[in-house]
Amino acid sequence: MALEWDGTAIPANGTQLLVNPDEVSEQTSFAFGEGLAGGPAGEALSFSIQAVDKYGNEHLSGNPGFEVTVVGSQDAHLVSKGDNGHGQTLVEVEAIEAGEYSFEVKTSTDKLLAISPITIDFTEGTAQPAPESNGSVDPEQTTIISPRLTNETAGNLGAVYFEARNAAGEFLPLTHADGHFEASVVLPSGELESKQIYATASGYQFFTYRYNVTGTYILLLNWQGTAISANGTELNVYPSEPSADMSYPFGEDLDGGLAHVPMEFGVQAVDKFGNYILEGDPKFNIHISNPSKLQYFNVTSNQEGQTLVQFMANEANTFQVTVKTQDHVPFASGPFDLVVEDPNSQENSSPTPEPESEPE
Repeated sequence: MALEWDGTAIPANGTQLLVNPDEVSEQTSFAFGEGLAGGPAGEALSFSIQAVDKYGNEHLSGNPGFEVTVVGSQDAHLVSKGDNGHGQTLVEVEAIEAGEYSFEVKTSTDKLLAISPITIDFTEGTAQPAPESNGSVDPEQTTIISPRLTNETAGNLGAVYFEARNAAGEFLPLTHADGHFEASVVLPSGELESKQIYATASGYQFFTYRYNVTGTYILLLNWQGTAISANGTELNVYPSEPSADMSYPFGEDLDGGLAHVPMEFGVQAVDKFGNYILEGDPKFNIHISNPSKLQYFNVTSNQEGQTLVQFMANEANTFQVTVKTQDHVPFASGPFDLVVEDPNSQENSSPTPEPESEPE
């Protein structure tokens, strides 16, 4: 920092401001290493998990303390796990039988990493020696090592990491001086969005994304003008959780009805970005006043993002309905009234038709 007072440097002139990475993010931290490509059963395979913050900054010091567990099998186990003091957890796993085995990774705060589960293929027989490296990037071998891209949530910050490999399939650490990937994304609207590529200290390159609109985003990925093997990968963005500000009730009977006549209404789940939730049960909590005046009050879900309410009143009344999200957050629009009238009084209050006048 350059600090002066009326043109004269103050004693603190030249003070350095050191910006460290933010806390470890379960969305952008990633795994790398030869063991991820698989190997023979009966031999320990190793890989590392790199701690990264939500802005894509790698942790280059400290012990992230990632937890690794085997998912659903007793034929694979953790051989060893330890932090290297440089923001990485080093892992060795082994399987006694050939097959695909999954490993779950969590942060030290028990948050599941987006890359989970990591699936490793253990094969029969012995490992084959790798072909000799030619030292240059092979686009056919180069691929994405990012979290699974098939199930992203609207509004999440994510990152797509590239692992450059040579013709032998060996990892090549890169900087921008060595060359760089070119990336763009075809948005659901059909527009093309170019992405800024960054390089990490350990030789990976990546770009970040955050999409608020649901839909399928197509990644166009090139190395020095040549498409890599992962070109055309789809990133599917799904709605986030139902929002108390955006979700709303619907149905003709919101305008009122009659006692002893079945009535119904629904509540549509919408996330905070305005994306309609079209799958699953939103699990809204619905409360109605004066339940003793109801013959029945049934709440169900159509598993298409809507909660459906069917009820019938025993007598005329104005019922107040309160809707809350699964987390008990009340709708911003507040409670609403359902007016139920007496069908007999409606008949009695109908205007009496005037008699037809006789012709003169």
